[in-house]
Amino acid sequence: MLDPDDIFGAGSYQHMKVEETTATMEISSIDTSGQTLETFTLWSLDLNITASDVYWYSYQAYLARSLTVDYLLSNDDSTDLSNIQVVGLEASGGVVATTSTPFAVADIAAGESMTTTIVYSLPPGTTTFNALTYLVCQDLRGNVYEFPGSTA
Repeated sequence: MLDPDDIFGAGSYQHMKVEETTATMEISSIDTSGQTLETFTLWSLDLNITASDVYWYSYQAYLARSLTVDYLLSNDDSTDLSNIQVVGLEASGGVVATTSTPFAVADIAAGESMTTTIVYSLPPGTTTFNALTYLVCQDLRGNVYEFPGSTA
């Protein structure tokens, strides 16, 4: 939303000042007299996913090398998140996610967590693998976020 005080152009400015933290980037335009013309902050949501349990769902799953992983999805941000979806899954070492994407997860209120489950097919001899889960969600304003980035 545009603010009446937004600056769309400046006749002269000295420099742009950028200050970063792990979750935000503040950008300021400063004119030749040293006065700050405008400052805005870009931030990223604090949404975390961690493997909370890894197991063979059954003996048949073990024989089929179908490994189940429960992931804890935590909204450690101060805003509620909605329309959370898993939109892509990748794995290393020939491991393949057999859970179809995209799939809806849930809405998660600020400070809350929930569990989602993904199943992987492991080739014989697999002792370890890395997995990457792509998520999308929206904040209360309808802004869309992609974690860790676009699957395209």
